[in-house]
Amino acid sequence: MTNTAHLHQLARLRGQIAAIERGTAGPPGSAPPPLWRLGAPAIDRALPRGGLEANAVHELVPDTAADLPAAFGFAAVLAGRAARAAARPRGGIVWAQTRAAAHERGRPYGAGLARLGLDPAALVRVEAGAGAEVLWALEEALRSGAVDAAVGHVAAPGFTATRRLALAAAASKTPCLLISGPGRAEATAARTRWRIAAAPSRADRFDPAAPGAPRWRLALVRAKGGTLGEWKVEFDDATGALRLAPDVADRPAAAGAPDRRGAVRRAAS
Repeated sequence: MTNTAHLHQLARLRGQIAAIERGTAGPPGSAPPPLWRLGAPAIDRALPRGGLEANAVHELVPDTAADLPAAFGFAAVLAGRAARAAARPRGGIVWAQTRAAAHERGRPYGAGLARLGLDPAALVRVEAGAGAEVLWALEEALRSGAVDAAVGHVAAPGFTATRRLALAAAASKTPCLLISGPGRAEATAARTRWRIAAAPSRADRFDPAAPGAPRWRLALVRAKGGTLGEWKVEFDDATGALRLAPDVADRPAAAGAPDRRGAVRRAAS
């Protein structure tokens, strides 16, 4: 084989490895990675290809420690929607956390999950002794190809660990939702990174003394090929989707979604 042929083969192999790491590997003409959507068109349009790719890791970062329940709620909504969007549902969602986190922050609550569109009967809960064990459980669940989504809470996931999760998610075309520690900005292999904060809800339409639908402030702070932005959303239990909160949904559409510094930025491609 000539040197030129060797170089061409090396370039082809490098391209295949890069495609595997991006989760887009496949034979020529194969279908692109599957998607699932949040349900709010303004947010879905900001995402690459109009939705979240189901063969990748998506990182959810609470703004503060007090916003961790909001991140859990957002994860429940995304996991429930991922399961319903799966072309061939497998019937299970793994939710992993350490025993210490479960003791301090609580465990997933069936009635609350059901209200957010996640079937509690589909949940497979894992409690581990350390964050490394949570990451191992997530990777094994993804590689099994037997679940619709894997959700885990690890305060400080490293780049190497999230890269392993990304490769496992790509191989099985199964999404992984990774809830990390408050305010984290360290590099990970996640396809998208979201910052989540709780927002005051409106009063319930049937009982003014009761709280209304859950509301969150979402900021898309990393999305290769997408448009970064910030939105206030609420969960619509009638449709099982997110929607822009009415006090912002009724405003005229802006030229783009502002980030926390008030500028519209295009994600690096």
